[in-house]
Amino acid sequence: MTLVVPMYNEERRIGECALHLIDFVESWSKDSRLIFVDDGSSDATLEKLNVIIEESGSRRVCVLRRPHEGKGSALRSGLLHSDTELAGFCDLDLATPLRELNRLFTTSYSLDALVIGSRSHVDAHVIRHESKKRELAGRAFNKFVQMLICPGIKDTQCGAKVAPSWIWDRILLDSKENGFAWDVEVISSALRTGITVLEMGVHWSHDERSKVNVKRDGVSMVLAVMKLKSRQLAQSRSRVITMRS
Repeated sequence: MTLVVPMYNEERRIGECALHLIDFVESWSKDSRLIFVDDGSSDATLEKLNVIIEESGSRRVCVLRRPHEGKGSALRSGLLHSDTELAGFCDLDLATPLRELNRLFTTSYSLDALVIGSRSHVDAHVIRHESKKRELAGRAFNKFVQMLICPGIKDTQCGAKVAPSWIWDRILLDSKENGFAWDVEVISSALRTGITVLEMGVHWSHDERSKVNVKRDGVSMVLAVMKLKSRQLAQSRSRVITMRS
């Protein structure tokens, strides 16, 4: 398995979680890999991470350095670097605990599906909630996404998703979204190509240091989803024209 973890200016949190992530990957098979993707950090994130990796002695960790383009771009790069049978990702803050991520990996392996963590599933348990403002904004965004592009998916934005590498290769083939709406894009691509998307309830805990700004990022995510829908409609019309020709 390969676990991808994006990061951007995480010098305050990298020391809290990096070693747990390394231990998690070390607990899997010998070919398992941990890929940290740095999205153009301008602080001491990389310096601190390199010290942690060296002290751990692990040979299963690598770091990809990229220009600052957004979380989606970082994840796409990391997942396309995977050379193992399974690949997935989680947020650095471990809002979705590693024991829950382990469930996603195990389930994806047995079902050959895109398995996504969910805070809205009946089996989910939110340990520490977001603010009312953030929760309301999240619900409104999800209803918009369900109506427009991902019917039946209750939570597209939980930062824990796992799939066999062949699925990532297929759904990332036409991936263009670089920001936080990237999750919507990959789920929508899976649904459109007939890939099974399984939503699993997870334990989840909000970190007050989240980088997502409700107003700024919320607007950009809505616009990105609308753009994605327009692109899909254009592709559908193009296919119809081609078939008629």
